Amino acid sequence: MAFKFPTPVPEIPVRDMAAAAAYYRDHLGFSLDWGGQDLGLAGISRGRCRMFLADQEFRQGLGNVGPLLIWLNLDSNEDVDELYREWSASNARLLSTPESKPFGLHEFMAADLDGNLFRVFHDFATPIRTVSLAFTKEHREAIRRGDMRSGVRIWAGQQVKVGDKHPVDDGQVVVDSVEEMSLESVTDNLARESGYQSAADLLSVARPSGDERVYLIRFHYVAQKDA
Repeated sequence: MAFKFPTPVPEIPVRDMAAAAAYYRDHLGFSLDWGGQDLGLAGISRGRCRMFLADQEFRQGLGNVGPLLIWLNLDSNEDVDELYREWSASNARLLSTPESKPFGLHEFMAADLDGNLFRVFHDFATPIRTVSLAFTKEHREAIRRGDMRSGVRIWAGQQVKVGDKHPVDDGQVVVDSVEEMSLESVTDNLARESGYQSAADLLSVARPSGDERVYLIRFHYVAQKDA
């Protein structure tokens, strides 16, 4: 496939176009880019997020109905907390407060005037099981600063070896050592070196099951200009 697959644009069902557009603008921080009540369809955006608002008459031909659940994937736990504070200050309809769940999402729920739901989240656990050395945004920043020099991964078998190089933004990490370990040997110092606040914080997402094993990978970061 030669072209880059685009970001999907959800169509959100609304009853009152004017009221919905005002809510998204005044309470959720979106811009009204085009359309409105006369058309029955409006384009709204904020940052990289684009959505359509569609009233009942516009949707009648296709028969699509709501409410919808829309997932907003932010880059860090801090971004989730910041958006919650912003929406709270603007009196948006918030259904829960930010919370780090055992399954690895830091999230909260919000709603619009028509009951459409927004699940705002950061996935902080998936990288720990990714076959390659993938890192969250906050971990990549810590690696570039030199604050993070190791990572704990849960794999069915060893996936990297000494000397392997893995891209991290404008540079790369080079694997220095790989060793199998037990979760009981995780200390607070090791957890902080691996990008977590404490051993308890790391253990909350590092939960092997079945034949999965726990690996400690030590590495160093090389900036692009030094590579």
